[in-house]
Amino acid sequence: FDHVLSESERQMLLAVGLYRGYVPHDHAEALEQALKADGAWRGLDRRCLLAADGHQERFYLHGFISGWLRQRLGYSGDFSTEVELTATEPAKDAKARVLHAKIADCWLSQVRGRHHLTPINIERALEAFHHLVASGNEVKVREIAVELVAAHREGASSRLWLLCNSLHRSDAD
Repeated sequence: FDHVLSESERQMLLAVGLYRGYVPHDHAEALEQALKADGAWRGLDRRCLLAADGHQERFYLHGFISGWLRQRLGYSGDFSTEVELTATEPAKDAKARVLHAKIADCWLSQVRGRHHLTPINIERALEAFHHLVASGNEVKVREIAVELVAAHREGASSRLWLLCNSLHRSDAD
């Protein structure tokens, strides 16, 4: 990691490791810009670190690599639950919080201005919500909360409780 990858490739790989599932192809360029890591995506792809679906629309990082990267960012070893659950509090590591914020911006850029409640827009909003909470950005969480909860009724109750707890913590600070 430290001796083979460039600094920009390391930053990109750490960010990719924080995605809960796939990385949409259109996040690659936005992440490179946000991380000031020109060419990092190509470098990771050249090193065969990113698997793609048949249409080159979704990219995946092997679970072992993702888990190892998450440990480097201060997460516990229970990756099966971390990846499946929505974040309930900001990440403990400052670098992880910054990376989560950049990922959230990628997801949010795909839902801003969209008014159709389609499954893909709901998925994007849920991913943005997860990364916003993990980044500790309470302001943006509040901005998208009403649309997010109203858009996807299944599981809305649990997300409302997450939001309430998150807002309560931010008001207590």
